[in-house]
Amino acid sequence: PAYAPPSVCAISKDGRIVAVGGKDVELQLWSTESGALLSTLRGHEIAWTSSNDSTFFVTVQEDSKVYVYDSETLKQRQLLGHPEEGLTCASVSMDDLYVVVGGARGTVYSWDSDSGVEYRQFDDGHVGPVSTVMCFPMPDNTHVIISCGASDHTVVV
Repeated sequence: PAYAPPSVCAISKDGRIVAVGGKDVELQLWSTESGALLSTLRGHEIAWTSSNDSTFFVTVQEDSKVYVYDSETLKQRQLLGHPEEGLTCASVSMDDLYVVVGGARGTVYSWDSDSGVEYRQFDDGHVGPVSTVMCFPMPDNTHVIISCGASDHTVVV
């Protein structure tokens, strides 16, 4: 970031894209193969994560919008949601079916990554911001969401 300390530093699961962003609300996407700047996205300084098959990535904006982008075209595919609280983190399930984000007030949100339909919202579990969220597929085709609270020192499954 040119004008602010970095707040996002991540690499796609296939190692081809590096995302770096700061509080200057610019997220820059770089090619690890050529070193070239691929794109600059405005307003995506909270979180960035790629799908496990690296076909899409998710950004979380300062205004709490959650977007899915196509990794090849770098074009926006869909707006997943716009919760009524600041967002703090994001993750894609290991099977790429769900996008999960954590909120500043302790809420965890999840959406179907393909249709964009809200899957679940968990309002109870944390007092204060969620620092980490993860979603894991289980053998019975269900999913387990795990979240950690930053200030309440709790893990919720």
